[in-house]
Parts: sequence; structure tokens; C-alpha cells
Amino acid sequence: MRSDFLVYWTGKDICVHPSAVNDRVRERYIERLVDIKQHGFWMRRCKEEIHGYGSSRMEFTGALTCFSEVRMSEAANHAGRYGLLGVAVTREYLLERWGGPVKYVRNHKWEAYIAALMTIYKRLEALKEEHMLELFLLMSAFVKGMSDRDTDNFAYLDENEWRVMQTKGQTESGRIVKTGLTEPEYRLVLGESDVRVVVFPDAKTRSMARTHAGVQSWLEGAHAPALLTVDECGHL
Repeated sequence: MRSDFLVYWTGKDICVHPSAVNDRVRERYIERLVDIKQHGFWMRRCKEEIHGYGSSRMEFTGALTCFSEVRMSEAANHAGRYGLLGVAVTREYLLERWGGPVKYVRNHKWEAYIAALMTIYKRLEALKEEHMLELFLLMSAFVKGMSDRDTDNFAYLDENEWRVMQTKGQTESGRIVKTGLTEPEYRLVLGESDVRVVVFPDAKTRSMARTHAGVQSWLEGAHAPALLTVDECGHL
């Protein structure tokens, strides 16, 4: 059964060990939540490289926001990898922003899928099909290696990742905004009722957030999301 929510996990740079959470860590997590609420999700400029048959190689660089389609009961595994703050939106939210699930492929010298993609790319490049090349790059943003190079360790397969990519059309629509900063260059905008669940590192962080001036009215208002902790998610 699929989850109703897609979760943006953050805080890897703050703390990923529940036993190490203290009041300063809690304050930083709340500051991160305030930033997301006010300005939207970061779109990080990512570089992906996947290898395939016949020495083929596909490279992609672009601004992305990544989400995990996981049951809330699996939250602890993702929080331990990406950070202890989860902000969940609906699947519809991502679809309306041209987001979708990634296609996992073998990152391996025998992978035919990557070889086929690169054959098409080189043909379009030779024909100088600029518009078609742009569309190809958009499609390639949704391809991801399921394992480390030339292994079948399936290290990334359980991420169940969805992505939203920055495109000219979504920026023109206002759903994605240019920040004028080096990092993040783009933000994925949030409406008042778009966030459906917030997962906190622990109960004390949740209590502190409920009295924080930056998010208090939102967390207690008419469009308030459900407020859970990582530990509570494990019991759902």
C-alpha cells in the first residue's frame, strides 16, 4: 500500500543521531522549519552520473528537490540518513509541479538502458535538435542508479524517491522562484495548506516549535499539519 504523503527530509547537516539532540540542536531544527515555511523547499543543484553498457555514461546536473515515498512507520530509517525533520506534502502537490518518481536503473557496465539513452542523445546532438535535447535532459533528471557503480548492492533502491526539477515553465508559473542567491538558486514554493505532516526529532522539539513566533500561528491554525515525532512514526 502506498503512502498518501511524500516527505522532504532535512537536517543531515544539523544532527542525525536522536541521542545527540539537545536544545541547541532543537533550536536549529525549528529555524530550519521556519525557513521552509516562509521561503519554501530548497532546490539543490545536484550532479548525477550513471554508467552503462559499452562504456556509456549519462550525466545530469540541475536544481532538484527530492522527496521519499515511504510509510511513516519507516521514518526512522530515512531520518537517520537525511535528517530528523520531515515535511510531508501530498502526491498531488508534486504532480502539479511536474514532479514524479525516479526510474531506478543498474549503475553497471552491462546496463543497456543507459546505453540506449545515450545513443538517442548523441543522435539528437548530431542533428542539432536543441529543443529535443532540452526535453531529453528533463527526462534524464528522473533516472537514478539503484546501486554504487559496478555493484548490485541496491544501496538507493529503498529510498522510493520522487523529484521536482527546476524548469522554465514552473519558474514562470511561480511555483518555483529564483532566489537571487548562489545557494539555493531556486526554491519550491509552499502554500498555506500544502504541508500535511511535520515530523520532529522528538517531543520537546515539537513543544518548542508550538511556541515559536515564526511558526506558532501556522502549527496551531486552520491549516495546521499533523505533528509527529520520528519515534511516534515508528508506531504507526
